[in-house]
Amino acid sequence: MSIRWKNIVILFLLNWFWFNSSAQSWEWGQWRMWGDQGDGTYVNPVLPADYSDIDCIRVGSDYYAISSTMQFSPGMVILQSKEMVNWSILGHAVSDLTQIGPEMNWDRMNRYGKGVWAGSIRYHDKKFWVVFGTPDEGYFITSAANPAGPWAPLHPLLREGGWDDCSVLWDDDGQAYFVGTQFADSTGHVYKTYIFKMKPDGREIYRDTALLVNEGSGREANKLLKVNGWKLSRLSLEFTQSGTVS
Repeated sequence: MSIRWKNIVILFLLNWFWFNSSAQSWEWGQWRMWGDQGDGTYVNPVLPADYSDIDCIRVGSDYYAISSTMQFSPGMVILQSKEMVNWSILGHAVSDLTQIGPEMNWDRMNRYGKGVWAGSIRYHDKKFWVVFGTPDEGYFITSAANPAGPWAPLHPLLREGGWDDCSVLWDDDGQAYFVGTQFADSTGHVYKTYIFKMKPDGREIYRDTALLVNEGSGREANKLLKVNGWKLSRLSLEFTQSGTVS
């Protein structure tokens, strides 16, 4: 055996012994490198996994969050926490991805990296509401009295491709508003963010109320908020000179 192969074997054995000795001293839930440290402190990341496009609300004493799941089934994971450090999975808002469209079915699987993109979770009229977009099929909404489910079948709000990252807000008078960004239209690669009035029951976007609030390169991560009487539209922007996102 050559010296090179001997070094590789030795390195493999050292790693194997280290892994086994470390694994024997670990217990599930007793994290050392992330999350709750058991002494009143925590270490980021608090979720040791890929939870992209997080949106979070507080209802009573509990926090609820969603995360986009792309082409994976079931879709749009629902999380719960008491202090935003220790999280548990309650379920998923989309039990069957074929509600979105036939391209999501197992016999086609033609939506890799697409499917369920970023959305928002809100609490209104004693229900939890989740809205999200898919880049090819459009915008969808679902609701549930219990965040663990069952969730209502998906209802399409906009059957049109070329839109991303949406959010919804119910004002104090019951009027609903919806925000979304169109990334593919006749003007080319200009992202345009619109706010629409929405039917109070969440079943329809009024397209004729479209208000263009922002346009440019790489608009994503829309959120509609109301703070101290002000309605706020928040989004991420891409600065093309440096390629960074803020």
